[in-house]
Amino acid sequence: MGSSNWTSKHWIEWLNTLATTREQTGTIDPHPDTLRRAAAHIEQLQSDRGGNE
Repeated sequence: MGSSNWTSKHWIEWLNTLATTREQTGTIDPHPDTLRRAAAHIEQLQSDRGGNE
């Protein structure tokens, strides 16, 4: 239960969606680029681990 069961894919999608929403609404805290970097970092960690969740 809760976000602890989220896979990395869920986190990546959520961060990217949040970044897009913040761009559209002009909200910059945290900055959309920061969110996208976090998503990319998670993606990199996943591929380093072989993508097994």
